[in-house]
Amino acid sequence: MRLAFVSTLFLMASVAAARADTAYVGSSTGAFGTINLNNGVFTSIGQFESTNDIPQSVDGLAVLNGSMFASEATNGTAHGTLFTVNPTNGVLTAVGPDTGLYYLSFGSTTNGLYAVGFDPNSASRPWNLYALNPSTGAATLIGPTGLGSGTGFIRGALSTNSGGLLFADDNNGEMYTLNTSTGSPTLLGAFGGSTTIGALLLEDGTLYGGDNFHNTIDTINPATGTASIGPASGVFQADQGFIYALAPAGTAPPASAPEPATWSMICAGAMVALVRARWVSRRNSRKPGAVSAAPPEVWALNSSPSTSVTKPLILAPSTISQQPRKAKSRNEQNGVEAQTRKQEELRLKNERHEMKKQTHYWDVIERKGRGCVPPGEKKRSAALSVAA
Repeated sequence: MRLAFVSTLFLMASVAAARADTAYVGSSTGAFGTINLNNGVFTSIGQFESTNDIPQSVDGLAVLNGSMFASEATNGTAHGTLFTVNPTNGVLTAVGPDTGLYYLSFGSTTNGLYAVGFDPNSASRPWNLYALNPSTGAATLIGPTGLGSGTGFIRGALSTNSGGLLFADDNNGEMYTLNTSTGSPTLLGAFGGSTTIGALLLEDGTLYGGDNFHNTIDTINPATGTASIGPASGVFQADQGFIYALAPAGTAPPASAPEPATWSMICAGAMVALVRARWVSRRNSRKPGAVSAAPPEVWALNSSPSTSVTKPLILAPSTISQQPRKAKSRNEQNGVEAQTRKQEELRLKNERHEMKKQTHYWDVIERKGRGCVPPGEKKRSAALSVAA
C-alpha cells in the first residue's frame, strides 16, 4: 500500500509539473487554446464565442477562486462586459450587464479582478484602473493610471495570477506596478529590444510575456522589467495572430469537468501500483516464517498535538500470529508411517515372547505336579521358579 501511495503521489506530481509548463492562451483572431511556455507549441481548443455564437477576441484572461474570466477586445461590441470562460470550448458567458465602459486590458491578482480602460463619455478619456465584481460584473473606479488616454491599436496588458498588479505599457515598452488602492503607477523598467508585450502571466514564480514584436514567449524580470527572448510563438506560426491573453492551465470554472487525460493517467498509475503492492504482499506471505501484518486497529494517532503523523502500537510477541507450518512432504509422511509400523511390530513381538514364556512356565508346573517332568527340564524349571 505504501508503494501504491508513493507511486500515485509521483504520478500526480508529474501531471502537476506538466500542467505548470502549459497555459491557456487567447489570440487577436479570437483563437483559444493552450501554449507550452517552454517551447511555444500551441494546441487549439476552439474559438472564443459568446452565447449568441459570435466569434470574438478578448483583452485578457484572469483567474479568481478557481474560475476563469475574460473581457472582450476592441473588435467586439460589449467592451465593458465581464465574461466567464468555459475552458473546454472557449464559450463566453456574460456576468451581469455591460458597464458602458471601454476596457483596454484585463487581468487579476490572487485577490481580485481588474481592468484598465476609460469612460467613453469622458472628454479626455484617461486610462483608469477599475476593480470588477466577479459575481455581478460591476466595475468600481479606483483611480487614473496617468499612462495614456483614448483608444486605438495601443492597448497594454495587465498581469494574471500575480500577488501585485503589473502593467505592460505598449506606448513606450515599459513595465509598471499599479497600486490597487489608487491606480497610480510605479516604473520598473523597459523590456528592451523593441519588445511589445500583449499578455503577462506569473506561473510558478516565473513571469512570462507574450511578445508580439518578436512573436515569442519571453521571460521577464519582475524587478527590472527586462525581457529575455524565448521560444517562437506557436500562435503566430499557426496564423492565429498575436497573443492577447494568458492564464494558468490549472484554472477552470467550478462547473467544468476535469480533464479526462489527467484523471486517466492518475487512475492507471494507481491501479498498477496497487496490483504490484498486492502481488508483493502475497509473495512475502508465502515465505517460511513470515509474520502476518498487524490488523488496522493496532494503528493509532500520535497523541502529540504538534504532529499528525501516525505511529504503530507495539504488540507483544505472543499476540502476533504465526503463519501455519508448511505441510509435510509425501516422503516425510511415508517415513513417519514406516517408523510407526516398525514400533508396533516390535511391541507385538515382545508381547508374543512374554506369553510364550508364561505358557511354558505353567506347563512345566503342571507336569511337575504329575511327576512327569523330563530330566532335561529340571534345571530349566528350577530357573523359571526362581525367576517367578
